[in-house]
Amino acid sequence: MPQTLFKQTDAFDRRLPSTTWGRYERYNQIIGGIKLVQTRSKTNKCVNSDLDTIFCREDDTGQCCHDERSSSKSYFLDVNKTRQLVKGLDHDAAFPDIPLGEGFEANDRGEYEFWLLVNSPIEKLRNRIIYLANYNWVDLSTWTVRVEGLMYNGELGLFAKLEILFTFLRGGSVRPSVSLDTVQSNPYRDRLARILALDTLFVVCFLFFIVTELREL
Repeated sequence: MPQTLFKQTDAFDRRLPSTTWGRYERYNQIIGGIKLVQTRSKTNKCVNSDLDTIFCREDDTGQCCHDERSSSKSYFLDVNKTRQLVKGLDHDAAFPDIPLGEGFEANDRGEYEFWLLVNSPIEKLRNRIIYLANYNWVDLSTWTVRVEGLMYNGELGLFAKLEILFTFLRGGSVRPSVSLDTVQSNPYRDRLARILALDTLFVVCFLFFIVTELREL
């Protein structure tokens, strides 16, 4: 755990002074923004009719259960079922910078994407979160929500892709999982002398070959 929270070695496994532990997190910069990606399951008629009385109390379609094997690509914004977090205001007044329906329409892969740009003011970012909550972006049909971000650490010369996946189980619990992949921005650092030597050897061999061929002409 300490090695994860407070990086103790650099990109080449050289031990860092204890006074610099924690800089790995402190100097990580988010590139571009954070992307929220949702996948949804279709609603189906409950196999056990007794479940209809539990799940369909506010549903008129009679399809209130969810099959994890089927995914939905439908537009699911319903302005009549908002949480009214911004009371007394219409959409244009409450969310002037957000088109109505942003994040509620699936792409070609059946995913619902929503962006939080890092260069946006904090109030604007907060308003975008309120927008999602107000229109119930996460509801009973939500299958997974994936939080993706690309980061750069200039001190260690590392790019990192962070992915946090929230899986919404049918029993009501949420199961999180974290994936982090890193790549060096300069894979040849500390190897410059060796590379220059090899390049020089290649040039010498190439010139020797040219001179040999010219002498035979």
